[in-house]
Amino acid sequence: MTKKHDKCKRDPICGTTIDVGGTNFTECEPNLVYIDKVFGLETDTSCPLFFTVNTAECPENFDVTYESADINCNPCPLGPDSIFKINKSCGILEFIETKPPGNIDPNQVIIDGQPADDVTFENGRYLVDISTIISMIQNNTCQARGLPTKVFFLIRNVCCFQIRVTFVLEGTVNTGGRTCKFRAIISNAEEGPPIIVPTDCCTSFAIPKLAIPDVTNGNVPTISFRFSGTIKLINPELRVICNGPPPMVGGGEGHHGCCFPDDPFLLGATNCRLVLCSKVVVEPTVHVETVRRTLFEILGREGVPSSNPNIGEVQGILSDTTCANMAGALCGFRKGFLCGVQSVTGAEDDPCDDREEDVCEDLLDDICDEDEVEGARDNRDWNCPDVFGVNTGRRTRTCFQFSGNNGCCW
Repeated sequence: MTKKHDKCKRDPICGTTIDVGGTNFTECEPNLVYIDKVFGLETDTSCPLFFTVNTAECPENFDVTYESADINCNPCPLGPDSIFKINKSCGILEFIETKPPGNIDPNQVIIDGQPADDVTFENGRYLVDISTIISMIQNNTCQARGLPTKVFFLIRNVCCFQIRVTFVLEGTVNTGGRTCKFRAIISNAEEGPPIIVPTDCCTSFAIPKLAIPDVTNGNVPTISFRFSGTIKLINPELRVICNGPPPMVGGGEGHHGCCFPDDPFLLGATNCRLVLCSKVVVEPTVHVETVRRTLFEILGREGVPSSNPNIGEVQGILSDTTCANMAGALCGFRKGFLCGVQSVTGAEDDPCDDREEDVCEDLLDDICDEDEVEGARDNRDWNCPDVFGVNTGRRTRTCFQFSGNNGCCW
């Protein structure tokens, strides 16, 4: 257990994968860039949708994981006479979307009483075009003050959702007088279809004050939205079906509840399967944002291909100070201690000093000409930047901490 934990620490599966070590950058200069600026970010949860899920209808569309044990941790077999008492249940909504995806037309999206010009569906998001109606919904006072106008945003009569879920149920099961604890996980099969919410389950979403900015430089704001939600089980029931007729769907009022019939199942039958029947509540949530393509001036350095002749040749371009800073960033020495004088650790007898000196000398020779190398060695006034050239006041990495192309560190 400890070894597995330690391995996860050494080899994590999460995080970014950004490495700018092989990227060249131009000199820092002002750049004009377009960025999607966000003006409105809102959510709304609609009224709940009620329907019934019965996994006995198409059992091949569901994956079932079941485990049970008695007080002595011995496994407990199931049979058609198994009676379940569910103590805890929950649902995890993994996916919710209209069927088919994008099944919302412009007349269903209303902004201050005006239907949208168009609604498209791209990469899981709905994009709302308001190019024509924006002049009708903008407030003159807000425009004069350079502020966005707050509008009433409505998505109405959204019907026929499709969902993918995982249900988890825990409790006790009694089979032939023997009582055990159980845990059942029932979810949509990976290659199976989603659950279709009945078409009569329709809902609407309302955002009372969604900010809409004015048109700038011909750039019209865009509204986008997507769906998420939560799911809950109401009075769930579990049964074991063995070689019997399929349960009645949608209202068999037997003593087993809303889904299961009164007909007894044969004891000792084979090919048993666990099925779930439950009332389900889904609460869809819409996430709405308003963005506008906006022109920004950003002071920064542009990344260029390594083959760029203006960047690949560094000799004669870098000043003494720039060369010193670059040497400091690459070699990782503190202010004024370059190439073998003292390592970043500050230890006089650091065994890596000699190696640092050799590597640092090679780096300086590759980067700067002879005069600039001497200037870098003699300079005592600059602060060591980090590998990105920004002075953070922290120690920068030493030469032997860099990784080579072959995966080795030096």
